[in-house]
Amino acid sequence: MAEFETEIRQAFERRLAGMPARPDLSRRIGTAVRERNSGPRALQVLAASAAVLLVGLVTFYLLQMRHVQPAPIVGPTPGVPSATPSTASPSPSPSQPAGWKTYTNTQFGFSISYPPSFVVENSLNPGMTLPPGWLLEMRVVDRRFLGKIPPGQVEFGVRANDAGALTAWVQKHTGPCGSPSSSEYYWDKVSNVTPVNAAGRDALTFDWNQQPCGTPYTLHLTAFVLQTSHVFLFSWYSQDPAYSATLKRIADQMLASFSG
Repeated sequence: MAEFETEIRQAFERRLAGMPARPDLSRRIGTAVRERNSGPRALQVLAASAAVLLVGLVTFYLLQMRHVQPAPIVGPTPGVPSATPSTASPSPSPSQPAGWKTYTNTQFGFSISYPPSFVVENSLNPGMTLPPGWLLEMRVVDRRFLGKIPPGQVEFGVRANDAGALTAWVQKHTGPCGSPSSSEYYWDKVSNVTPVNAAGRDALTFDWNQQPCGTPYTLHLTAFVLQTSHVFLFSWYSQDPAYSATLKRIADQMLASFSG
């Protein structure tokens, strides 16, 4: 077969050699040959261009679809409780007015608040001693009246609980004025004895008019048991009616602040 093709080509070339020269035919043949040779290349380039264009169109379409696609709906993240550091509240508790000071007694295990313009001091003058059964006696007075006779003051102290029930304790220590200290009478006559709740505990309130004993005061007292073996005794008095209302309000706030 190959020999047959070779003979045909040689015969064709001899025939062309015998024909007159035709430059235009040579150019046409050359052009045809070039077109034939370049045809597949052009098709390849065209195919590659079409592929690139197609990829670009697909990419553009996908980008457009991503752009217009609604964002996924994300629900709220369930809350996880976090540990909150415990901090002291800047606001005072209802039982302690803002700015008040606190007296603390570690011996008997209690504390009580008082106004910043007042002072707490020992009720006894230097050299004096407490009567039997009296374990602590303090007074709270406006500093304006230090060294003077005040129009009124607050007092608190601790007594030995030698009777158990509060009513029995008050009765046990009631006796005539002028009795020896060994009798351990704290008042000669009391009135308005009333069971109440004071500082979150059972208490008794009562009044003691000291006029029969030579003093122009009426004490308003509150007593309650402190740690079983002690009685906390709180009182206030004022001989000035105008100052009495102010001091009563202060005394009530002080008693409400008691802790022990």
